[in-house]
Amino acid sequence: MSVPTPTSPDAFSEMKRAMLAALEVGEQQLRERGAEMMREAEERARQITEDADHRAAEVEDQLTQVEQLIAESRARLAAIRVRAHNSPREK
Repeated sequence: MSVPTPTSPDAFSEMKRAMLAALEVGEQQLRERGAEMMREAEERARQITEDADHRAAEVEDQLTQVEQLIAESRARLAAIRVRAHNSPREK
């Protein structure tokens, strides 16, 4: 794009059209970059959500294992108490 000289007959109009065209190009580039940033942000949000869901499933599995261990420990403790209660006491 050539910049018109102020001495040309329609210099002001040409300059105005050139500036508007440059502004439109800049605005279009900004819109495209904004849309790209939104796509990237949405993809990152999906990744974060998937990671969080995966981690939550792992934590739930670990919690289930801990609960199972607690239940087994309680059962062993109850069995020990029964044996201790039923065993003959020394005098």
